[in-house]
Amino acid sequence: MFQVSFQEKSIWISLIVTVLIFGYYQFQVATVFLNPKTDINLTYLFFVAIVLTVTIQIGVQTLLAVVNRKDAIRGPDERDRMIQLKSLRATHYILVVGVWVAGLSIFMEFSAPMIAHAVLFFFILSEIFGFIIQLILYRRGG
Repeated sequence: MFQVSFQEKSIWISLIVTVLIFGYYQFQVATVFLNPKTDINLTYLFFVAIVLTVTIQIGVQTLLAVVNRKDAIRGPDERDRMIQLKSLRATHYILVVGVWVAGLSIFMEFSAPMIAHAVLFFFILSEIFGFIIQLILYRRGG
């Protein structure tokens, strides 16, 4: 059995919350774009997703910090910061590709909401990818 650090637990929480909430949100976006007559308010759903994510993250991360008080007070060390930087560099490329795709989709005459949701999709994808990279780097030892 392997030991999971406080930072890894925090990343797992963020990954699960992001995948569940924004996975559902993106599913609803796809539903609306595939069937425009669907009665789903994406703006409202987006704000609900944001509020849910923030609320759940604050609650669960606070609980994690209380349970792991010593590690939470200590904070991230040099290894943690290096892992964050490595994952940030990788997620940057996904976000850049997403911005290019959204920019080029203007020439394909996509609607403004479709372009906005494409940018949001790539932003969320880059976040998820960043969490996964961090978890892999923690398992490898940095």
